[in-house]
Amino acid sequence: MNKLQKMTYCLSAFGLALWLGAGCTPSGTPTELVVPPAQSNACTEHAACGADHLCANGVCTPGQCWPDYTRDQCSENEDLGPYCCKAWQVCGDLYECVPDPESPIGAQCEEDQECPNPGEFCSAGSCYHPSGRTACTTTAQCGADERCDLEAFLCVPDRGGCTFCEDYPEVCCEDGWVCDPATTRCVEQGSQECTEETEATDCRPGQQCHQGRCVQCVTDDDCGPGTECSEATGNCYSVLNHCETDDDCRDGLRCSPSSSECVMPECEDDLDCRTSYDERYTCDENTFSCQLQAPECDPETDEPNGSTSNANAISDGAYSAFICRGDTDILSFPVSPEKRYSVELTVNGTSSSGIEFGLLDAEGLALDSDTVSWDGNAMVSGSFYGSEASTWYVRVVANVTDADQWSYTVTLTETNAPPPVECIDSDTTDDEDFSDARFEPNNSFATAYELALNPDESVIHSFAACHNMNTTTCFWSDDCSGDEECVGDVCGIVDLDWYKLTLPTQNSLDVTMEFEHDEGNLSLYLCTSEDCIEYNNDDGQVDESVSYSDVERVSAGDSYETLWLAVDLGSNYYPEPAPQQAYTLTFTTEGRPDECDDDLGEPNDDTAAGAQSMTVDQTIGAMRCREDIDHYEVTIPANHTGTVSLSFSHSSSSSNSDDYGNLQLELLDSNGNVTDDSDSSNYSNGIESIEIPPASTEQTLVVRVSLSSTSSMSETQDYTIAVSSYDSEVCVNSEPTPNNDQSSATSIRPSADFTGTVQACDYDSGNNNCHMCGHSDDDWYHIGKLFADQNMTATLTHETSDGVLGFELRAASTEASTAYYRAGDSNSQQENVLTIDWTESANTQSGSEKEYYIKVYAEGDTGHQAQTYQLQVNFSAACFPDSYELTGSNNSQQTATEGRDGSTGELTVDNITASLCSGDTDYYKYFLLQNETITVTPGTGETKITIINSGGDVLAELADAADGGPASDSMSYTHEAFQQTEVFVKVERLADAEGSDYTATVGIE
Repeated sequence: MNKLQKMTYCLSAFGLALWLGAGCTPSGTPTELVVPPAQSNACTEHAACGADHLCANGVCTPGQCWPDYTRDQCSENEDLGPYCCKAWQVCGDLYECVPDPESPIGAQCEEDQECPNPGEFCSAGSCYHPSGRTACTTTAQCGADERCDLEAFLCVPDRGGCTFCEDYPEVCCEDGWVCDPATTRCVEQGSQECTEETEATDCRPGQQCHQGRCVQCVTDDDCGPGTECSEATGNCYSVLNHCETDDDCRDGLRCSPSSSECVMPECEDDLDCRTSYDERYTCDENTFSCQLQAPECDPETDEPNGSTSNANAISDGAYSAFICRGDTDILSFPVSPEKRYSVELTVNGTSSSGIEFGLLDAEGLALDSDTVSWDGNAMVSGSFYGSEASTWYVRVVANVTDADQWSYTVTLTETNAPPPVECIDSDTTDDEDFSDARFEPNNSFATAYELALNPDESVIHSFAACHNMNTTTCFWSDDCSGDEECVGDVCGIVDLDWYKLTLPTQNSLDVTMEFEHDEGNLSLYLCTSEDCIEYNNDDGQVDESVSYSDVERVSAGDSYETLWLAVDLGSNYYPEPAPQQAYTLTFTTEGRPDECDDDLGEPNDDTAAGAQSMTVDQTIGAMRCREDIDHYEVTIPANHTGTVSLSFSHSSSSSNSDDYGNLQLELLDSNGNVTDDSDSSNYSNGIESIEIPPASTEQTLVVRVSLSSTSSMSETQDYTIAVSSYDSEVCVNSEPTPNNDQSSATSIRPSADFTGTVQACDYDSGNNNCHMCGHSDDDWYHIGKLFADQNMTATLTHETSDGVLGFELRAASTEASTAYYRAGDSNSQQENVLTIDWTESANTQSGSEKEYYIKVYAEGDTGHQAQTYQLQVNFSAACFPDSYELTGSNNSQQTATEGRDGSTGELTVDNITASLCSGDTDYYKYFLLQNETITVTPGTGETKITIINSGGDVLAELADAADGGPASDSMSYTHEAFQQTEVFVKVERLADAEGSDYTATVGIE
């Protein structure tokens, strides 16, 4: 489970304090590493090999389980228990128990206290929080696909698993239900369908009546060979899958000669097992499965060395050897009191990632462990505080299968280890103080204990976390008072230790913390005065399936002079913290390599140390050394703009494969705030560029060059930094207010109903020159709404020899913050004159018009230095909304204009003077009482007018002489019903109408 770390800095009159909160860690205890007996690696049975080992092919081999043992065999024979996996596991290829993806039992927990978060409970191997779960006493009270956990009395997901009832009581079936072993789910026994007296008539031949059910069997004795009885279904089912030949198996299966069982064949011959990268696998014709053959290794002269009794000694601090796949090498070395030992493993060759490396004490118990990473290295360490000299061991386990053998080197380093610190010095007979009081109070950022580190050294300091716990029991921290927290199951104040580190100039830092994980899961934070730059708490796990770590590490590059280190509990609950927990911090500083002497601009790691000065139009050749950060200060004259450019080799595939890394470029203002950045280079193009915005006053800026990523970087890297500028006063004059985005667009339309031609930049006595100021400049212009059928034509004129420009028409709803593309010209043909011709839809309804913008932008990265252009926009005549639509759309019955006062009955709209744009329809609403007549007389305009009801049915319209009767100049409708009703006068524009204005009169009698 991922942990949420919450870190908040708080600035007060007392200084900067840091509160660190964290979640809970998974449970677990250190695993003892037990080696097989020394007398021989040969064997005939598992018991002869000792703990954590098996007899495989006559040789004792590291392993947890034997894959041939079935779950039934494991449950029936106690002697097989040490070689069987748990309910949620299966035995893998390397004789290790691995999670079974098909198991209904989860792998997260076995007991409540193993759940990662306080308050959670364990049910069938999975952790659940009680909040939001339905209380229950029977599964019938739970939802679909849920069961009632009768241990917690809460509903949880039902994944089956009743066959594991003996080990997991919470999945046992309730009364009236039985377990179906075929599905591992509980099924209801059902209602009475027979009695013993009516068995002959109620049940089919071959069935018997049992507990009111007709069943095929009651016990296994009722079934034939190779089958057993399912208590749940009362039917016999096959358990042996027995066969003599392939004909005994269903389609797709083969009869395995080794087990006489039908199996799904993984292979038919060796070719089925071989891949393009590994041809060592062959097909086992007895099991039809792919098998990795025994490794082919060079003779190992140091064998046997698989136990502490025959371990090979590390001499002169180093040991080199070969190790064969599946083999274990154990090496020994002497240890002395108050000494610390660091052991590094370097494995040569490919495919070594995952090889296990461990540090063991004299009893063979694990002190530290690591696995070989992708670069072939692993590291373990520990401090010895015994009263007499002893022997420690390192263990190398070649438990990966990607190769047959590897060569490796073990390097041993011994340093001094200070004695452990206690909360209260237990030895009062001497003058030395070994108590934590020497460093307290250091519980906050402001009161951090100060440590000055020397260049190029590794030094160890001992400290202790001293938690103040009382006897008040708790479950949550809310159960405690004041500043106390719930620590384990009692209230207390957790000790938070801060250290202020003064670093030698341009030295990198590595900090390693060692502690006993059983006493508490400590976390390590490395911080600047502003924030924490690195955090380490791996939830205690080095290998999630094996053990828990007693080591945490953080590091920083060589650009810091002061750092702060914080040590805090990663979990208040598990493992339960001890009131006193000793820990050591190893500080390793390392100066720059000799090749960094060519970095002549140093020190320029921060603005406080003094950024290197450079002038406009200057190019500097510089070097990045390790995780170096370089600063350059440049002054840009008033009314000038320009470009900062960075060039470097991004990829190791470049001409100089020893000089590469992914650099980024940042522009800072005089306060140190980042105003712009560039981090877009790819492996074939190590170029970053930032344009400096124009300003009417002089600008002092800081340019920062740093690594965007520390992965795949060389030790040093050459680069060039350049700053260019040009006079951009015309940019400032033509754009007094920046218009680089939609929100700051320049409005160029005099009014919403303006028609005719307008120039975008008319700022100085008819000077219509706009300016594109750099490749990253965008100019936005707001042109307002376009109405139905209205045309807008925009013309952009410029000289492509000064830089290629493109432009777009964009539209947005009135309240929208994003304008979407409508039309544009990217100028792929590099033309001097561009045009956008846009006509708004004739169906645009009044009130739903869009706000339009024009965006002018630079194409490519050539030119554009205060480049002149002209933007002209022409608006055609438009059909503008009439007075009724300005106060609210009347384009539907729902938004119709109210034509009659509801309280007085007076007409408010009787003489209509309005307009209809193309596609528009106007509605006017009137209410009628019993026997009232509404009369509508059309006036001017080319319209069709009707009287309709709320359902849209036509109640009255003008009579047409073409229909056979006299033509009429008005229409009427009389409402005869008792109830009041609503009618609508609907006005539509004729399809061939030339005008938009119309009039009409309305009367009610």
